[in-house]
Amino acid sequence: MSMKINKLEIENVKRIKAVKVEPKASGLTVIGGNNNQGKTSVRIPLHGRLAGNATNHHRQQERGL
Repeated sequence: MSMKINKLEIENVKRIKAVKVEPKASGLTVIGGNNNQGKTSVRIPLHGRLAGNATNHHRQQERGL
């Protein structure tokens, strides 16, 4: 099974007010940056949606579970 993400939009997650990612056709998208710039804040809702429990996963991450 394969999955293609065409667009990712995140609002009001941890310190992120809004971010929009539209992957290139090459199939590789890298999210990078220095420490404390929000990389994990982008990963958390993405992982939660892929796992099927976006809001619950986000709350667990905030509590350190």
